[in-house]
Amino acid sequence: MKTNEKFHQSDSRTSHSDSLSGENDQEQLLTLEQTAERLAVSLPTLRAWVWKKKIEVVRIGRCVRVREKIVQEVISRNTCPADSPSQF
Repeated sequence: MKTNEKFHQSDSRTSHSDSLSGENDQEQLLTLEQTAERLAVSLPTLRAWVWKKKIEVVRIGRCVRVREKIVQEVISRNTCPADSPSQF
């Protein structure tokens, strides 16, 4: 009976890790190079934004990453509707 308990425990771990991998698909982390490309800005500009805390980043050790969700928020926050007067 103990072998069945072990089997069920490993099953629950497997299903738990499967659900975590599904979350990782939604929460993709981008490198600064990928982020700069998606925002169509230079890498030095993006690094300045990170330094000035204009864009939220995730730090993992020495690695700096940007959530894809944050990139979409930056784009939508800085999008002007076509029918509004120009701010330039």
